[in-house]
Amino acid sequence: MALGPALVATRGWFGAEVLENYQRAIELCPTSERAAERALATYGLATVTELRGEYERTDELLTPMLDDPMNVVVVETRELLACCTFHEGEFQRTLDNAFSVLKVRRVSGER
Repeated sequence: MALGPALVATRGWFGAEVLENYQRAIELCPTSERAAERALATYGLATVTELRGEYERTDELLTPMLDDPMNVVVVETRELLACCTFHEGEFQRTLDNAFSVLKVRRVSGER
């Protein structure tokens, strides 16, 4: 997991190593004991695919995370999914995810 941001900093978001690193991290976290790390790795991979314009893949990665009680990046997932669905032209889903972020932040007291 620590390698992902380092690769982004040195190779850029479009480096093949970045994509491979996040995919490998997901493979290494198959159990519920590693659910937090898996969520972070999946979010990292989704960020890479979003920036590459692979919106359908981003959607496929993030949508299952919405119902995952072990997702430690709930707000970030919704926020990136809102961006993704905007690019896909699914504006109602964009609004649903964006408003969901606002609700989560309001409940948690985050600003």
